Amino acid sequence: MIYYLETNSYNPYYNLAFEEYFFNSEAHFDTCIMLWQNDKSAIIGRYQNIFEEINLNYANENKIKIVRRNSGGGAVYHDLGNLNYSIITNNQKNNDIKTLSFPIIQALKELGYDVYFSGRNDIFYKDFKISGNAQYITDNKLLHHGTLLIQSDLDILSKVLMPKIKFDDSCALPSIKSKVLNLNDIQNKKINIEEIKTKIKKNFAPDKEYKISDYDISKIKKLQEQKYEKKSWNYNKMPEFNFSNKRKFNFGSLEVNCLIENKKIKQIVFSGDFFALCDIEELEKNLIGQNIENLNKVKFDNYFKGITTEEVLSLFDVFNFQT
Repeated sequence: MIYYLETNSYNPYYNLAFEEYFFNSEAHFDTCIMLWQNDKSAIIGRYQNIFEEINLNYANENKIKIVRRNSGGGAVYHDLGNLNYSIITNNQKNNDIKTLSFPIIQALKELGYDVYFSGRNDIFYKDFKISGNAQYITDNKLLHHGTLLIQSDLDILSKVLMPKIKFDDSCALPSIKSKVLNLNDIQNKKINIEEIKTKIKKNFAPDKEYKISDYDISKIKKLQEQKYEKKSWNYNKMPEFNFSNKRKFNFGSLEVNCLIENKKIKQIVFSGDFFALCDIEELEKNLIGQNIENLNKVKFDNYFKGITTEEVLSLFDVFNFQT
């Protein structure tokens, strides 16, 4: 039997907890279908380095929530112009992404959109990506979920998913960037999100809508608070990676190159045409082993002539985490 689930929420922390709760539910569902939306949020893949994927300063300034999901794949931006769909099934062997995406493609074709499944995990219109998919598989269950751009703010999308600084040699999995397009930007064809939602739901053909109980909600909220709202889940997956940034100040240019693992500095080198007040190698040596979140305790203006501590810290401002 296929059940339809409604989250009745736009909170990304709650919605991802909702998805996980029913994925792990012992209820006897053969298959569950979800169609849901999030407020402004950046959703990153389970195995990604958040600092390679998200412009954290922009996200913080624009109150964009950042959440790590259970599935792999790349980073995506959600807002109320984007529709998300999830399939949870006990038949984990049926994990062909193209097959699982068929109800979405068929619904869009019936609405007049000439879309197709790409060679990777995406749905395209011409050369533009309109939907991306990802999966999470355990021994006895499969979660397949994806996005659908309808009238999302693509300007915000391009800014929040485009970090400003340079990373190299990361062991994490970077997103593969594609040109994206809203359905409502195709030949000026406008469609209501609820209309698409109704059509997709019809193509999935659920047998029954599951009534969410107070017990379910209490468990979902507990998972939301204990996992998806935690910095330890969303931010702390940091494999070893190289980070570099360079800026020009009134008293000279300053570049930093460092090797970071689990938020600790393993190697660091400062370079540029600045004037030093004392041995910079001494500073570099003292920073080895330091947590990048604690750099604001270092008196950098004791080392660089005319360059303030705040200016030096601006090279590292991408590491200012949301609380």
